[in-house]
Amino acid sequence: MDRQGRETSAGERLYNGIVLPQSWPPEDMGSYGEAPQPVPYLDKGPDVIDISVGRQLFVDDFLIAQTDMEREYHRPRKYEGNPVLTPEVPTELGQREVELKIIDIPLPTAAPFHGGVWYDAKERLLKLWYKAGFFGSVALAVSKDGLNWERRELDAVPGTNLVLPLRTDWQQDSNAVVYDPYTGDETQRYKMFIYNNVDHSGYVFTSPDGVHWSDAVKTGLVGDCSTIFYNPFRKKWVYSIRADWHERSRNYSECDDLIDGAGFSDPVKWLRADELDARDPEIQMKPELYNFNAVAYESILLGTYNIYLGIHEDAQAGDVKYNDIHLGYSRDGFHFYRPSEDRTPFLRASRTVGDWERGYLHDNAAICVVNGDELWFYYAGFQGNGKQGWFDMHSYASTGLAILRRDGFASMNAGAEEKALTTKALTFQGKYLFVNAEAAGGELKAELLDEEGRPIEGFGLEDCIPVAEDSTKVQVAWRGGKDLSAFAGRPVRFRFAMQNGRLYAFWVSGDEKGASGGYLAGGSVGQDGLVDTPQSYLRD
Repeated sequence: MDRQGRETSAGERLYNGIVLPQSWPPEDMGSYGEAPQPVPYLDKGPDVIDISVGRQLFVDDFLIAQTDMEREYHRPRKYEGNPVLTPEVPTELGQREVELKIIDIPLPTAAPFHGGVWYDAKERLLKLWYKAGFFGSVALAVSKDGLNWERRELDAVPGTNLVLPLRTDWQQDSNAVVYDPYTGDETQRYKMFIYNNVDHSGYVFTSPDGVHWSDAVKTGLVGDCSTIFYNPFRKKWVYSIRADWHERSRNYSECDDLIDGAGFSDPVKWLRADELDARDPEIQMKPELYNFNAVAYESILLGTYNIYLGIHEDAQAGDVKYNDIHLGYSRDGFHFYRPSEDRTPFLRASRTVGDWERGYLHDNAAICVVNGDELWFYYAGFQGNGKQGWFDMHSYASTGLAILRRDGFASMNAGAEEKALTTKALTFQGKYLFVNAEAAGGELKAELLDEEGRPIEGFGLEDCIPVAEDSTKVQVAWRGGKDLSAFAGRPVRFRFAMQNGRLYAFWVSGDEKGASGGYLAGGSVGQDGLVDTPQSYLRD
């Protein structure tokens, strides 16, 4: 039975062992008042968790049977050279708003809203699709290092780096660009969704190269800042639809094919802000969910909650709209866990007059890219432009970068006294245990237990060669020299013991170099594809 006492029956079995109810997606997400929304697989998870896909992250208690370690959530550092892209060329300086008489002032913009930042392994370039002018079209910039961005002239709109021509019958608002390496149709390698503020509909496009796009296919009615994402764990496209059933909130519609599913006649209530989201101390407006994007990262779907806190009115400096970015984590692709003990924003607007990111932060559709031992998050920040009316809150938008340790969303910590963590029963396909750990000032050891929790001979703590370094990928070995291949497919547990360190992730790889088989969000610089496999590493 579910929480409302209704009978459920087993449906699809997921990659990690979670079994969905036969009736999917759930239709009860609007039934919980202001309380945090449920995450059923944390209340009753699978008896045995399959960890064959991706690095295993400690963002929740899904993997943990017992521990006296303490969990810590981490935030990125903002790049000291921010912003990395600012409005400079005519298409970005917002003249179109004036020319089309949408408003009487330009709104300079060169930022993802929500666009996308994806790594192109073939060209060895990072590519940023972004808004050029707030009501302008979609432009493309490229970068070799992720810091210095180049606007290359494209033939889609000669003389510019736009990938779509300007349309006089549209008032283009948000957009999302998603790279799709999984399609068998090379003409649909990229997907794009655009919200048109004139007819309140979405439009989807496909492209072989992200520059030349198909004719638009109209979707059902949506609100602004609706987006799309792909869930490769279930091979489903998802429309993340702005709704108003709980102030600003989200509806959900999934489909096998993005174009065929564009009508989304049966969306269900999905996500919202909750009573744990803190109000801005000055504005005191009830927080709302302005936008939500998601992407596959390692063994989870990583989600961004753009939490709207209202408008700060300032007669001297001009009004500003506040959005902060929070994270959520999902293991079934629908229910997202947000830690109740820590609702500090992952990225917070500066709220400083004159600053490039004074307010109204937005993420990008790929959320982050892997760059070596780091995750790089590209986001939009809005400065405003003084005292030029309500629309000024949407002016002078630039692109910034924030950097986090790879897998660094949460860690399990131990101090001078040794602490331990024992996993639930797990199965894997692989040979070598790897960890992402910060243990240069201490040590980390691991042992292998049977399903009942008894140590397996030759793989005990006393046999383990301690890890005493700070590394995002280090192999854990035992003195007997044996690998874990004999235990592949058998339910076992891992027990980690640590002093003076942080444990971020673990995984079992079939590759001595530590490939995880997990997903890489917007891609990994220097690797081919969006999956971490031995074949994905590029050769010089």
